[in-house]
Amino acid sequence: MKLTAKQIQEIKDRRAKGESANSLAREFNVSRYVIYSQVDDKYKAYQKAYQKTDKYKAYRKTDKHKAYQKAYQKAYYLRKKSKKPYDSKRHRPLSVEA
Repeated sequence: MKLTAKQIQEIKDRRAKGESANSLAREFNVSRYVIYSQVDDKYKAYQKAYQKTDKYKAYRKTDKHKAYQKAYQKAYYLRKKSKKPYDSKRHRPLSVEA
């Protein structure tokens, strides 16, 4: 689920007031990572700085990272193909009860 500009602004205001990323993620039905990566400027700056480090560059060359990327891409493809409601926290389709 993508956040609209209005939602992002609301989240920024509420984060500035001290509301937790967890509660906001639950309310807007996104993961905490989305809250951190798209809304929090401090996290964006940290992420950008980390990606320039040698440790990160070395990790990107490992087999562990390549296996993670492959698994993530497969899950992403299957999720798009199924078009079912998806639980991003548990990385599986939601069980919809009728």
